[in-house]
Amino acid sequence: MSMSDWSEIESHKEELRSLGKEQIAQRQAILSTNLQQTYMLMLELEKKELLLYGYNSEDRTQLYNYMASLKNWIAQAEVELKLLQEVSLELAEIEALAVSRLTLPPPSPPKEAVSLPTVTPYEGANSLPVYKKNLFVGREPLLEQLKAFWDSDSPLAPVVLYGHKFMGKTSILYNLNLKEGSQDLPVVVELSKVDSVETNARFFYLIAREIEAKAKAAGFRTGDLSISENFDTTANATTTMDDLLERLSRYMKKRRLILALDSFDLLQHWIEQGRVGTLVLEYLLEISHTYGWLGLVFAGSNAMEEVRQDYRSLFYSNAKHLNVSYLEPEAARKLITQPDYPDFALRYEPALVEAIYGLTFGQPYLIQVLCNELVYQWNDRWERNYKQLGPLLKITDLQPALTDHFFERASPYFEGVWKEVAPTGQKLMQIVAQWQQKNRGPNGSLISIHTEEVQKLAGLNPTEFEQFYATLSLHDLMQEENGHLTFRTELLRRWVVRQKP
Repeated sequence: MSMSDWSEIESHKEELRSLGKEQIAQRQAILSTNLQQTYMLMLELEKKELLLYGYNSEDRTQLYNYMASLKNWIAQAEVELKLLQEVSLELAEIEALAVSRLTLPPPSPPKEAVSLPTVTPYEGANSLPVYKKNLFVGREPLLEQLKAFWDSDSPLAPVVLYGHKFMGKTSILYNLNLKEGSQDLPVVVELSKVDSVETNARFFYLIAREIEAKAKAAGFRTGDLSISENFDTTANATTTMDDLLERLSRYMKKRRLILALDSFDLLQHWIEQGRVGTLVLEYLLEISHTYGWLGLVFAGSNAMEEVRQDYRSLFYSNAKHLNVSYLEPEAARKLITQPDYPDFALRYEPALVEAIYGLTFGQPYLIQVLCNELVYQWNDRWERNYKQLGPLLKITDLQPALTDHFFERASPYFEGVWKEVAPTGQKLMQIVAQWQQKNRGPNGSLISIHTEEVQKLAGLNPTEFEQFYATLSLHDLMQEENGHLTFRTELLRRWVVRQKP
């Protein structure tokens, strides 16, 4: 179903309304599960497709066609899920309005209890991007900045999103719906899912494949790309890319195509290794200038701010740079409590919400892993307590959730940021973490350590210390206030104490 066909959408929504709340909820659950399974299948097929590159062209073509059909199904399923969510909210509003108009006083509420184990809404806890719009919260200010950058008729300026691992950069790329009712096409290429890129032609093939699949899902006629013939050399690959973009131009009068390259650091790494050339950067800039409807977004780690000068002058001089950092307190609270997820039955005690923010400093991945752990433990208690348990998560539930299992589940974040800093930076983190563990304030509260003490314990001179602290600060891992250092994220400090003594 095309989202642009308004009459068809309204007709289908009317059919959905006739199903009733229960059947709609069942459809939502089944479709959501099928989508997640298909996302995972696509990951595996992409790996297989890369292994076939350069071998049997017939097998590769069959696999490519199957992947294209799956992507088309995913696009249609996402539309269907969105309509189901809209109709579910409409029915809930109608029911609430009917109740509000009753003149009789409501009966005393029964003792609160949940009749079924509650589902977890924390999609990002599985180290995957958040695809569902109603679960993607907290980045509205950043999306508004992007909208402001691109809200003109002039060519769209490239945008660089940088931040340390698991800050939600990939989720942002999948939610680039910059305007309400927008028909823009965000095309996300996750370079981290690519085992290796050995040639310029192979890089262009990856981009063309994603653009073509997205265009076909939107109903555009782009023709079929001949993978074996049109991407065998750099010259043929760029010619095929030009041809594809020209075919798309007639559909882009009131649309934008946002080409988003995730884990962009990898492309820089491939260039430094000589696998691909700077020509790929030059070509991306060229097409963004040629086609005013084409925008470029590059997402990567904080190391992108330390990129080699020749890349910066060539590629980044006109780009807009946005730091994807910790969520603001209000956005973090919304992510914790999930007010826009109708199937989430649990509520949070205010003290627990503040404690979660205090431990995570608004780090979105840690919030979701920790909240996931709280939900799992609540469901376990619900099973053991004969299904009579009030739907309230309390501050007393927090400490039992901070188990070895939690730190193991969150290890992709902890290990990821640990590896981003040099050994001396890691040593500084160990010094601060262990000192804070041994030196406490009143009632066992954390106190920060003076920078001179850290420098002394590390055996560094002032210049060396400033150099390594600057790296930690750039990576958003530590903060200095009035000459004292502390971790931004208390859970990271605890992990260092546990795993890196």
